[in-house]
Amino acid sequence: MVDAPVFSVKMVADEVLDFLASSPTSDQIVAFRFSPAVNDYLQRLMDKNSAGTITPDELDEFREILRWEHMVNMLALRIQVKRAGKA
Repeated sequence: MVDAPVFSVKMVADEVLDFLASSPTSDQIVAFRFSPAVNDYLQRLMDKNSAGTITPDELDEFREILRWEHMVNMLALRIQVKRAGKA
């Protein structure tokens, strides 16, 4: 059996911050997605949450990761709204 990679909110934050620090274009920001590994981890947390087996620490981590995701999504939405206003 292969152990799942160990994740932390810091790793997710680093993924977002490293992306933003790379000076992405507006198109790249709109297209940004978490890595497959982060998405797999989020899916596991969602499954545990749905099953009622998520621990309090996992729930805190899940919420924090969702905050990072929300921030990036809001940034992408703001770009799209500004583009639409210029059309």
